[in-house]
Order: sequence, then C-alpha cells, then structure tokens
Amino acid sequence: DDVSKWSDVTHRLRWSDENITELLTKRISVDSNVNSSKFVEILPLIYSGPVKNGSNEIEFLKIIKGYSQGRPRDYIAYIRELARFAISNNRKLIKKDDFKAVESAFSVIALQEIKAELRTNFQDYNKALNVITKIGKPIFIRDQFERLYTSGSREATDDCSSALLALVRLNVLGVPIGPTVRFSYQELMPITQFDQKFVVHYSLLKALQLY
Repeated sequence: DDVSKWSDVTHRLRWSDENITELLTKRISVDSNVNSSKFVEILPLIYSGPVKNGSNEIEFLKIIKGYSQGRPRDYIAYIRELARFAISNNRKLIKKDDFKAVESAFSVIALQEIKAELRTNFQDYNKALNVITKIGKPIFIRDQFERLYTSGSREATDDCSSALLALVRLNVLGVPIGPTVRFSYQELMPITQFDQKFVVHYSLLKALQLY
C-alpha cells in the first residue's frame, strides 16, 4: 500500500527505439504477408506519408513516440486508431493528417489505461485526476495542486504527497529537469524533485481537457 516502496518490488522494462522499430516491422510484415526486416520498406504498406523527415528520422515513429510512454502497446494502440480512422474514410492507407484526427481517441485510451493502473495503487485516483482538470493547464506547480486537493481538509496534506508520487510514478506527470521534461519511464526521479513544477504527459491532454 505504500507507494514509496513500489520501486523495491518493481522490475523496470526498457524498450529502445531500435527494439520498438524491430517489433513493429515484424508485426506489420506478418500481418501484410511480406518478408522484410526493414521498417522503411514495410511502412508504405500502411502509410502514404513521407517515410523520413529532413533530419532523416522516421517521422511516423517520431510522432507516435511523442504520445507514448515508450511501450510497444502505446505504438500498437495508436496505429490501430489510425487504421480505424483510415478505414472509416474508405482508405487503405493512413495519411499524415490522420494523426491529429485520432489524437482525442488515443488520449481517452491512454487515460483509461492509466486509471486501471492507478486504481490498484491509489484509492483517490479520480480525485487527483479531477484536480489536474480543474487546474486547467498542462504545466503547474505543487501549490496549485495541493490547494485544490486539500480543499476543506487539513488532513489531506499527506495524501496529496502520495497522490503526486503515484501520478509521477505512473507517468501522468513528469518533472522539468533542465531544458527537458523527464518521466518515470525514462528515468526514476528522486522524490526530492517533486516540489517543483509538474508537466502532464502529452497523451493525456485531450482526455483531461487541457487544451
């Protein structure tokens, strides 16, 4: 029950970009009955947009990475929503514009998954998520969260710390470190850093009405 002890019984899986690319290549090639080990050869089977951008990155993967928590299921869920949208518009291929079109649908999926994880670890998860919606901004400071979370109850201060810890540990919130924002799936942050600003994960902005 003590969320501060989660790391003691947790084995953290790390998926590199290369691992993700290999997995998706295999999955799409098997589904398409095409034998290839190169993602740039497989991608045109499902996507009509440019394969690489000006920096020679695979733009399709880069866009999804911004919505993901570095897990294969994030990529698969997003591609599934893209495919559903393309099919609903009588197309066999995904277009670049489809990413924005399915942003809200994927955000709802991401939020439901987060709720399922929070539910087993933090009783007041709905209250904590509602506070973020009430703040109404993707970036906020601890005082803003604590003021709303503890409203009408002085005894809720300790619970507020537990809430923020749970939200950070499960990647609802990240913390700015230098010029970047770090999430737990990238780097397990020390609790001492939880007194600064928090940033809501990009995948949850639509579902939490932060736009």
